[in-house]
Amino acid sequence: MKIVVIIPARYGSTRFVGKPLVLFEGKPMIQQVYERARLSNIVTDVVVATDDQRIFDAVSGFGGNAVMTGKTLFKLVAASILMAIMFLGCAANKETQHKGFGKQLMEKAETIAREHGKNKMIGD
Repeated sequence: MKIVVIIPARYGSTRFVGKPLVLFEGKPMIQQVYERARLSNIVTDVVVATDDQRIFDAVSGFGGNAVMTGKTLFKLVAASILMAIMFLGCAANKETQHKGFGKQLMEKAETIAREHGKNKMIGD
């Protein structure tokens, strides 16, 4: 079974703008979170879902995987995670729906994904 951790990362947070890129012990916070997720022995992959090119570039810079979700979609974190799932080629199935992703949200994410196509993805 494939277990993927998807880390949503926004640059334009209202409480702490740029938080994912703030240096913490010499590394951007997003790298710290990414590396902690990779430590799990059950996780097969880690991906950052972001709406910001600076975060995408930072993740690329340390060799991580990232997908661009788009600013409109990213306002709904669940939708941005679904978008990342689709970019990764994972099936949005009944099990996903039971994990809190409603059918309407999944359909909206699928529509947006079809309209925008696959965006850049690091690590392919």
